[in-house]
Amino acid sequence: MAEENLSTVLAVIRDFASTPARGELMAFESRGAKLVASTDAALAVPSDTRIAIITYSPNATVFVTFDTAATLPPGPPFTLALPSQRINPRVLAVKPLSTLHFISDTTPFVNVEFFKS
Repeated sequence: MAEENLSTVLAVIRDFASTPARGELMAFESRGAKLVASTDAALAVPSDTRIAIITYSPNATVFVTFDTAATLPPGPPFTLALPSQRINPRVLAVKPLSTLHFISDTTPFVNVEFFKS
């Protein structure tokens, strides 16, 4: 059985009495879509964004690239086709107004939450 790691992103915030506290970051923008098999899907990163948290359908293999159309590498076993290509990244440091590209050999659902820096 595969190991599953669950975590919550926390930040130091202030409560209503201005006391420092830990709280969950709220995504200011979230987008999700079901990918079409073997087809590049592009997603523009909003301005003022530095972090993207990505979730996928269970057992999905999704390749993500920055600012370059995504291609399926030969495999399995997979050999990444581009230096900027990642397999199922969970958290990415992103550049505002850049573009993330997704591709898969199946039709998984992908959700991306963007957080301000």
